[in-house]
Amino acid sequence: MQNILEKEQNRLYLYNMLNVLLKLGNKEKLETYLNKLKDYNANFKYEKSEFEYFTLLNVYMFLDKKEKFEKLWQKIPLYIRRRKEFKNIIENYENETISYVISLTQYIKNYENKRFDFAFSFAGSEDVRRKIKKIKDELQEKGYQVFYDEEFTSEMQKVIHPKNFLEWIFKTSKYVIMIVDKNYIDKINLDCDFENFKQECYVKFEFETIKQRANNFGREFLIMFKVDDISLNEYGLNSDVYFNIEELNTETILKYFKEE
Repeated sequence: MQNILEKEQNRLYLYNMLNVLLKLGNKEKLETYLNKLKDYNANFKYEKSEFEYFTLLNVYMFLDKKEKFEKLWQKIPLYIRRRKEFKNIIENYENETISYVISLTQYIKNYENKRFDFAFSFAGSEDVRRKIKKIKDELQEKGYQVFYDEEFTSEMQKVIHPKNFLEWIFKTSKYVIMIVDKNYIDKINLDCDFENFKQECYVKFEFETIKQRANNFGREFLIMFKVDDISLNEYGLNSDVYFNIEELNTETILKYFKEE
């Protein structure tokens, strides 16, 4: 399990570095990291995300690798190519203009090696939020790195695509603490357009990212607390293993936590 997570994190690191170097316009280093990614791809098979397609297209365009650009474009699923940001890329390409595009914040640039121990995903009442904030404070006092949404609002506001920031958080954090109640269900039932990403859709995107990670790599990273007998099974995530909301405290979380 740990090796799988490390491989996933290493891949994301390579794509983040490509974005940073693209912003800096460093062609030599871009070539170096493209070769590192080529070596990675030779050893591991994976399905590219929108963010990864988006990054490679912009790198190939910047380096004037027309053959690679066109070959990759043909491989991208049609539903992704139809999205606005991808249409903009091909328009810029056809007009032979250069677009410096970076999808992550300066935060990512400075902390690409950083990985959170815990990330909270919730949509509960103010009572639930106060409880989570208390746990967050206690975990931080013990030296753990914790993602708590209110502390990173400014970072998410700076990015072109906040969903890339959230994807990074919930794919690479060692453990995700999910609090499932009626508010959470209401959020994941929203009709969200991830192309025109809005704040009310953050929880739904978090859930979809967590679900994909659990289905691909197992759910050992997921610590779930539920109110009453709410189930996520119909939404594609097994929720039969969970703690009751009354057990939501620092002690319960740390008993589950396994140092890597």
